[in-house]
This record gives sequence, structure tokens and C-alpha cells, in this order.
Amino acid sequence: MKMIARIAFTLTIAAVFAGPAQAQRQRPGQQPGQQPGQGQGGFGQGGFGQGGGSLRSMLHTKKPLQEELKLTEDQITKFKEYSEKNAPQRGQGGFGQGGFGGFGGGSTTDLDTLEGLKAQIKTVEDRIEFVKTTLTKEQAERFAQLETQRMSVNAFTNARMSKALAITDDQKKRIEEINKDLRDEMVKTFSQRGDEAIKKRAQLTEYAMEAIEKEMTGEQKSNWTKMIGTKFDMSKLTTRTPTTTN
Repeated sequence: MKMIARIAFTLTIAAVFAGPAQAQRQRPGQQPGQQPGQGQGGFGQGGFGQGGGSLRSMLHTKKPLQEELKLTEDQITKFKEYSEKNAPQRGQGGFGQGGFGGFGGGSTTDLDTLEGLKAQIKTVEDRIEFVKTTLTKEQAERFAQLETQRMSVNAFTNARMSKALAITDDQKKRIEEINKDLRDEMVKTFSQRGDEAIKKRAQLTEYAMEAIEKEMTGEQKSNWTKMIGTKFDMSKLTTRTPTTTN
């Protein structure tokens, strides 16, 4: 059945490329290539942010990540304390949903929104600096690789990453079509639950990654390999694995 699913997925991608480019269907605030239900990290909500299960929020909770980074007990404790200290206050508002949306849903002005944005940017800058100074140089480099790996297919439509990889406009169009096809396949799995469903989605993403890599030049592939380092099994962070509760 796995082979049949793979063949069907490959044929679907081929059909997409054979036809004219289709406009992506996106939800409000969804980035190109972003899978439905996948959080946009954004500025996070204090602490290490929620970010749809970002790696920074797992530094003090996920044992597989801690083992991969070779974190010490002292480092884990520091991340835990930082997260607790900077947890969002109850009822804390967010940003408006694009357009002229208000700040936190209250009666505010654009100046209030601007001040709130500045405060959130400062929070992110402080968080980046804290992670940077708490990790060793080697750990920080590996953490950056893991963050890039976790972006998966979304990395190639991310402005910062696509610039670093020198992804052309023509490549972006084809990659966006692959991502659209992946989302369509993912939707079919939304009714499924448990570790098997997680593995199936990971498999679909792997097939999409293979299709994207075929669109890349040799130099782009080489640079991508350097950016992600040794492959880490991200399913360890989503399946039912032990968590640290220091």
C-alpha cells in the first residue's frame, strides 16, 4: 500500500506540472507553502512562544531534542526557568489579523499597535539572545540546522531561506505547486489520529521534499545539505516520547 500511495502521489505531482500553474489557495495569514494547521511561530506569546510546536518551546521539554543537542541539566533548567518567567499574562492580546485589524481585539489606535509590535520584537530579540548565550557555539549551530530541517518544504518559499539558496522565480512557482499538492494530500489524513497518522504525514512530506530537490541545481542541493546538517528524525518530537519535567 505504501508503494501504491507513493506512485499515486508522484503521478499527481506530474499532472500538476503538465498543466498550467494554478493559483494557491491560502487561508488568511498563511504563508505560501505552509501546510494547513501549521502555526506560523510569528513573535510567539512570551516565554519561548507557541509557534506551532517550535523547537525553542521544546528545549526544556523534549528529551530527544535535548539529547541531540547534548544539553546539560543546568541548560535545561535555565530554559525551563526562562519559559516560566516570560510566560504570557492571561488575556494578553495579539496583533490584528492583517489589514487594519486592531491590537488584541480592544479599542486601540495604530500607535498602540505599533508600540505593541515594538514590545513583541524586543521579546523576540531577547529570546534569541538568551538561546544564543545559553547554548555553546556547537549547540547553537546544530540548533540552527534543526530549525531549518523543521521548516521542511516551507523553507523553499520562505523569503530568507529562498534568498540564501538563490531559488529562482521559476523554481518558486514549481515548488509552490508541489506544496499545494502536498496540502491536498495532507487534508485527506486530517480525520486520522495517532502515531500512524503522524508517520503518514511525514512520509507525504518526504515525497514532496524529493520532488522539490529534483527542481534544485547541484549547488543548491549542496548548500541545502550544509544548512540542515545530519538528518534528525523530527517524528521523535511529535510522537509519544518521554518529556522532561525538571
